[in-house]
Amino acid sequence: MATDVIAGLSRLRFSHTRIAFVCAACGWVEPSESVTKPLFEKYLDLDPFPEAKEALGKLKSRGGCKLAILSNGSMAMLTTLAKNSGLDAFLDAIISVDGARKFKPHPDCYALVEKTLGLKKDEVMFVSSNSFDVAGAKHFDFKVAWIRRSGPASAASASIGPAQMYRLLRGNAETLGYTQDYTVAALTDLIGLM
Repeated sequence: MATDVIAGLSRLRFSHTRIAFVCAACGWVEPSESVTKPLFEKYLDLDPFPEAKEALGKLKSRGGCKLAILSNGSMAMLTTLAKNSGLDAFLDAIISVDGARKFKPHPDCYALVEKTLGLKKDEVMFVSSNSFDVAGAKHFDFKVAWIRRSGPASAASASIGPAQMYRLLRGNAETLGYTQDYTVAALTDLIGLM
């Protein structure tokens, strides 16, 4: 049985406008093109997690496994990001939700995996650290692994700021009635599952 690893590199479709909104909402700096343009450009040159190339290399060398990205990012952004990070060398496909004209977790987005890779749902292992994505993929009937990169966050006794709220949300998966099949701490943990 063929197994695919679908790893989302981005959760949001980034644009200069979205970055300006985030800067203004967080009160970091007054958004201007001189601030948002370099941030947007850096987003196209992100470093992958330290174990990403090792894990993808081992999975690729085993054979019988297609590796792909499914992301809410645009195809142009994803292609550039994959090339700049060096992950493109391991991938069989880069899939953007542009093809569905919807955003994850809409089921039409996950259907792009079957269409692009020519696989059935039960042949796919979907991997994400985004709990909304885990719930969406599981609802679509994929086998799902959630990468929990940190332990569960405990609530602070003082007021909770944006950074603490983010840690609380990232450390606990949303289930929305759909839970992952596996929980792993890193991409290298997937090797033993496949």
